[in-house]
Amino acid sequence: MPVLTDKNAMKMRSGMVILHSGEEVGTHNTNDKEELIIVLEGKATVEIDKQVFAEVQSGAGVYIPSRTSHNVSNRADSKLRYIYIVS
Repeated sequence: MPVLTDKNAMKMRSGMVILHSGEEVGTHNTNDKEELIIVLEGKATVEIDKQVFAEVQSGAGVYIPSRTSHNVSNRADSKLRYIYIVS
């Protein structure tokens, strides 16, 4: 679900993701862009280069540098809801 669109941002984009227990986004790379993940509900497990980097609780965030392979998963029993900002 996009939060920003091409109409109101030149380089930045964002969206909201909902993952149910056991789901993951899948390993990806934002190439030359940095990413900020802010957890709104639940707990996110963030992996960088296939290693657990952080367990991020509701109200906290994590920074992902550019050119970094990463994944976000929900290993908890409850729903995970977060926004990402890429620029």
